[in-house]
Amino acid sequence: MGLVFQAYNLLPVLTALENAAFVLELRGVPRREREEKALAALAALGLKDKAHRYPRQLSGGEQQRVAVARALAAEPTANLDSRSGLALVERMKALNRELGVTFLLATHDPRLLEHVGRIVRMEDGRVVGEERR
Repeated sequence: MGLVFQAYNLLPVLTALENAAFVLELRGVPRREREEKALAALAALGLKDKAHRYPRQLSGGEQQRVAVARALAAEPTANLDSRSGLALVERMKALNRELGVTFLLATHDPRLLEHVGRIVRMEDGRVVGEERR
């Protein structure tokens, strides 16, 4: 399971590529393989040209996409601009169709609801409604 944290949790001393590959490194994946997977994930999110930048050199939306790349390489969007957010959602939908990857999104962004197959509403820690699309 890959996680994308609201605060991104990128390591400031690692580049975008190193952050995206970090979980794979912890799992003992060989360097070349983890860098290929991380670079592919960054490229899918439009960040290939930023692979060697540090988090402080990236915008908030770019940092969020690095966090998504980390999750994708190992196996969310409020701070993304609308174009990048839509591209990310489309990539997630393609991964769902092509590979059966399931995404669980916790969001306050109603625009995302137009792109999901199932909505579960929660209030005070309890499910208060469910809708399939």
